[in-house]
Amino acid sequence: MVDGYVKQLNEGLQRWQTIKKFRILPRDLDIEHGEITPSLKLKRPVVEREYKHLIDEMYAGAREA
Repeated sequence: MVDGYVKQLNEGLQRWQTIKKFRILPRDLDIEHGEITPSLKLKRPVVEREYKHLIDEMYAGAREA
């Protein structure tokens, strides 16, 4: 279902703007896990550290080129 929405969104974008790869996280980001602030701003370093394995998986072939 999500893939269909991403493809639909990508149709209206320039090639360099399109979403190439994405992952659905196993749970929502929340304040309790320290991933967002009380004002709902993303704590990028925390999220990158927590989901490093998913991020690395998405970019696995890109670094070899």
